[in-house]
This record gives sequence, structure tokens and C-alpha cells, in this order.
Amino acid sequence: MIKPFRRKKTQEFLSVLHFIKENPDSDFYFTKNNGRAWITTEKLFNSFLSNVILNYYYEENDECKGLIVVWKSESKEQNLKRFYVKLLANSSYVAEGLLRNLSWNYFNEIFAKIRKDHPYLNLFKKFGWQFRGGRGKQILLRKAKQIPPKKQFIKDEQ
Repeated sequence: MIKPFRRKKTQEFLSVLHFIKENPDSDFYFTKNNGRAWITTEKLFNSFLSNVILNYYYEENDECKGLIVVWKSESKEQNLKRFYVKLLANSSYVAEGLLRNLSWNYFNEIFAKIRKDHPYLNLFKKFGWQFRGGRGKQILLRKAKQIPPKKQFIKDEQ
């Protein structure tokens, strides 16, 4: 089941942190003081979460199997604010579910910076992400702002 997790020290918080520690990925990092920081401690996880605006995790048998977050990156020197997706999953099935959930719930422009040989690159493309640029071993993907679907309510006829 895919659901948001609370950022307080709860069982789901600890389950997600354990999953991140046990499944290292060179693309699952955040920028801190102009350097890359990988989540290895609870303190770093809390620091990472301070810029997360949306998060979902995939839970199966009370264990985290994947995580997707929208992380805000700001550059005060360049007056630039971008939102990045960070995806960590233990299978393509889980990654696809998390990306689908994100596409249903997030409609603003968003970016992803991943390795050129990332195992889920084709899933990003499947959900409408487009190549924006490349540098070294990484590429930048972008998903344009979407118009959210209108909610339609059906009146009960009595």
C-alpha cells in the first residue's frame, strides 16, 4: 500500500529510515552546503525531510519497500528554486507504483537528476518525463506543470 509517512519518530518513520540505510543508491542524496549528503543517520534524515514537501512510501507486510519524495532545492545566489523527485525502490513494480502515485498527486513542474544507467529511467519516460540535459554520468529529467483534473461531484437524486 502506498501512503504518506509522518515525519515524527514513529514506526513508519523508523521503517523508512531503515529501508534507506539498507538500500543505498548513489542517486538518493540531497545537497547540503554545496555538497552531496547521503542519508546514513537519523539526524541526516531529519535534515533531508526539512526540505521535503511531499512524501509517499510503499509498505508491504509492515515493511517499507520504496520511497518517493519531492524535495525543494534553493539557490540564494542564483535566486533559483527547483523541486526534485527522489526515488528509492527495491523493485520496478514498487517504483512504477510510486511514480504513478506521484503523477496523480503532484501537478507542478518537477525535476529528477539520475544516472544515465539508472534502472528506472524507462519508468520516468513512461510517465512523461523528458530529457532536459546531461552532465557526466547524470542526466536531468523534467516533467512539465500539469493541469489538475477537476473534481466532479455527483448529486444524489432523491
